Amino acid sequence: MPSSSSRNGIKKPVNEKENNRILMDDVAEGKELHPIPVINNTNNKIPQPFTYINFNVTSCETRTLLGETILKDGCSCENGCDSNCDCENNSIIGFDPDARVVSNPVSYDYYNDYYVECGAHCGCFGKCKRQIFPKNKALKKLEVRYMDGKNFGVVAAQPIAAGMPIAEYIGEIFVGGIEDDIFPTSHYQQDLLIDNDHNKFIIDARRMGNISRLINHSCFNNVLQICVYPSIPNLKRSSPLPKVALVAFRDILPGQELCFDYRAMYFLDRNIPCLCYEPNCHVPPYDHVEKAKSIKDQKNELNENKKQMMNLFSEARDLEHEVLEID
Repeated sequence: MPSSSSRNGIKKPVNEKENNRILMDDVAEGKELHPIPVINNTNNKIPQPFTYINFNVTSCETRTLLGETILKDGCSCENGCDSNCDCENNSIIGFDPDARVVSNPVSYDYYNDYYVECGAHCGCFGKCKRQIFPKNKALKKLEVRYMDGKNFGVVAAQPIAAGMPIAEYIGEIFVGGIEDDIFPTSHYQQDLLIDNDHNKFIIDARRMGNISRLINHSCFNNVLQICVYPSIPNLKRSSPLPKVALVAFRDILPGQELCFDYRAMYFLDRNIPCLCYEPNCHVPPYDHVEKAKSIKDQKNELNENKKQMMNLFSEARDLEHEVLEID
């Protein structure tokens, strides 16, 4: 039997209960609310090394272009935020802070719709419940698993109901296109914002990032990106950059992979096919017809997820408590 594991990917004894080989105890190195194990039942591969961070890192050029951004525009609520909250009323995206659910996520457009959080600059001092990521950490139990034909992906280790925030997309923030000889354009990049001067800000998670950098693509995605501003955007002056929240687009059950949509241009620019094999695939491969799941199977899967989520909803709550650090 293999020897015990370490963060360096040395093999660990098979988990007899689930028949899983855990090659890394925690890819997050203790920086999340719950360890995120790396499971590989096929070979001894582990994810490529990267620096795990919980906050975006801003480049010097980005800081220069942004200038001094002040969290100024917020609500004046003093006794808790209600329907008169300016942050709430300036939010296009609806969020129920008690249920911890984004309302009707299917209706939002990433580039035009956004949510405004309260903060220390507000009358409520940010002590209300309107923060989507109050601790800057992943809110759900997750696993990293090796999948044949896909490499590594992120899998739910607890139920995640549609609309629930999962994690923030984290990385290094750059301006404009990234030089190909240094950072080749890849799925590690996420568009963030185009400002009034047509500067394009990008989050690049190639060198630094969190669990979100390992989430794969699907044309039938179950995760959606939304923009979250730390204060009310002001068109007359430089506003703080938004955060990118990853929210469940559909009900996700334990063991199911998390995927968001890289969009068709990702594949067209590289002249490669998409291999998600969903009925609605944007750029299908030559064998799509014979290998793709049927629309009927897709609908049955959605209905089954909804049915099971009704019984599992109480287990879908956010992580709250810190855990002991890994030795």
